[in-house]
Amino acid sequence: MVDLSTKYISNVECGFKTPKLNTFVSIANALQCDANLLLADVLDVTTGRESGLVSKKLLALPPEEQRRILRVLEVMIDESGTK
Repeated sequence: MVDLSTKYISNVECGFKTPKLNTFVSIANALQCDANLLLADVLDVTTGRESGLVSKKLLALPPEEQRRILRVLEVMIDESGTK
């Protein structure tokens, strides 16, 4: 999907090679994956990881179900005191 050899991908996965930024973006796009998720094991800060996972799950739901869950989340967030 990104015109890279399986050997190269294996070397990236094993940490032997570091892809250039444009190659990394191509890989993330091919996997339809957030770049932060791919970097989660090496980043010191992963603040967006959980929200990204929630977003991905929400997008898989029908629109009405998305709205219902978002309303529930809004109430829970408001009750926690953080806005």
